[in-house]
Amino acid sequence: MGYIGEFDQAVLNIVERLPAVLHPFMVFITTIGSPLYCMIILLVIVSYGYVRKNKLFLISGTLVLLAMPLSIILKDLTKRIRPDTPYVQNMLFRTYSFPSGHAYSSFLVFGLLAYLAYRVMQSAWKWPLIVTLVTLVFLVGLSRIYLGAHFPSDVVGGWILASAVLLLTIKLFSGRDA
Repeated sequence: MGYIGEFDQAVLNIVERLPAVLHPFMVFITTIGSPLYCMIILLVIVSYGYVRKNKLFLISGTLVLLAMPLSIILKDLTKRIRPDTPYVQNMLFRTYSFPSGHAYSSFLVFGLLAYLAYRVMQSAWKWPLIVTLVTLVFLVGLSRIYLGAHFPSDVVGGWILASAVLLLTIKLFSGRDA
């Protein structure tokens, strides 16, 4: 089976124990983390940066927006087949499994929002917002496994890819004023 297969099976064994009553919540969470919604959020970030002449929002949002197709390119390169589940059988769009586009895009966008909050917010809501955004990234990934859309390693792969892109983006702004 290999290490990846063993990892996937171990995580699937845990996730399969989650109650069925969570299904509507997981569908909701997976929708929030969809690449389409994430693109819309990024366009709002970029637009805000443009209108306010805020280089931090404009450039970081643009860089992340330009990196969005990276997961699609990797899917086409790896050609990993998705799990054989009812959820996958009923999907409108058929794409490959690795990396998870939802995990990738939600990590990029909500991670960027967490970084922007860290950089610019001064209110008491700063840390609760950051924790909420990080929790949302985790829940989107969990929802993709729970619904049967991805193997756990697909989700982790999306998170790793997004973390590299986000860290490069953040590195560009380290030490600069917002």
